[in-house]
Amino acid sequence: MKSVFALAIGGTSLVWSGLAQAVEIEYWQYTYGSRVEAIDKLIESFEAANPGITVKHTHFPYADY
Repeated sequence: MKSVFALAIGGTSLVWSGLAQAVEIEYWQYTYGSRVEAIDKLIESFEAANPGITVKHTHFPYADY
């Protein structure tokens, strides 16, 4: 009985892992040199810690904010 239960749990985890897809998050902010650089470093760390998730960093002129 335990082996049947273990097989069922293992099969379920394989199904869920097959459903995982890559995700892209888009982050917007106004252009401010040091802030853009800081966010780029944070994004790099975030992506390293969260495989399969990428962050698109979009910035625009402050006057357009």
